[in-house]
Amino acid sequence: VLQKCIQSLPRLATQFIVQEVSEQAVYLARHRFGCRVHQRILEHASESDVKSVLAEVMRSRNPLTCDEFGNYVVQHILEFGSSDLQEAVVKTLLSDIGGFGSHKHSSNVVEKAMAVVPGARDRVIDAILAHR
Repeated sequence: VLQKCIQSLPRLATQFIVQEVSEQAVYLARHRFGCRVHQRILEHASESDVKSVLAEVMRSRNPLTCDEFGNYVVQHILEFGSSDLQEAVVKTLLSDIGGFGSHKHSSNVVEKAMAVVPGARDRVIDAILAHR
């Protein structure tokens, strides 16, 4: 229901949802349905709303990248987030490319980064080769 509200209602009408999600951002990012609410916010909310929701998520991006549901939020940040957010995620991935690249969930984030972030593919390949 929350996803549909975020998609369908005007931004002002969904402000209360964004505020509540901001208060429980990391918990919801790790939740089966909460991660989908994050994804809809990234797709449909204003830039200021996205920043308020993602502030805590970005501080917890390492564990979320490896989380069963959190990795979908991080992938959506790569696809719909600002270039600053994308760069922060890519730097996180490069900091432990061997670990992230071989993990069941975070490897999907690495693939998404290579596919959607300009220049990330070459940087990831260089990091993998240097890791060997």
